[in-house]
Amino acid sequence: MRKKIFIGIFLLVGLITLALFVVYLLQTSGVYGQYECTVYTEETTGDPVNLLPNYSYYRLELKLNRTFVMTSLIKGQEEASTATGTFTKSRQTITLTYAKGQNPVEAVIFPSEVFVYRNGTLNRNQSGSFSGTSFQTTVVQEFVKKR
Repeated sequence: MRKKIFIGIFLLVGLITLALFVVYLLQTSGVYGQYECTVYTEETTGDPVNLLPNYSYYRLELKLNRTFVMTSLIKGQEEASTATGTFTKSRQTITLTYAKGQNPVEAVIFPSEVFVYRNGTLNRNQSGSFSGTSFQTTVVQEFVKKR
């Protein structure tokens, strides 16, 4: 009787360990996980402006349920800015779409943000304009997956 209980407990621990390992693999492989912004420039008129030094941090988390959380803290501010939404993945392309009411200023110019995923890095080089005006901007961002 003791031997059967021991074997049962051993199998249960083994299955739990296997399940945790599978979840770990899903989180660390592919696009899912946490990313840190390493490049953030914007060009509206003239030369590109490096915006990254204005931030204490700029992070993106892609979740298994196809949602994302974008979090950033501008230097000198006490409270971080957080935006959420959903994303789609098509081969090497990741498209972020903000939830209604999130990121209202940039959403006018970019209804969605399009990234190319390669080797743990998300790259965005996207141009947009505001309809009815001559305003045009190009944003370049790079997010590197945190290991």
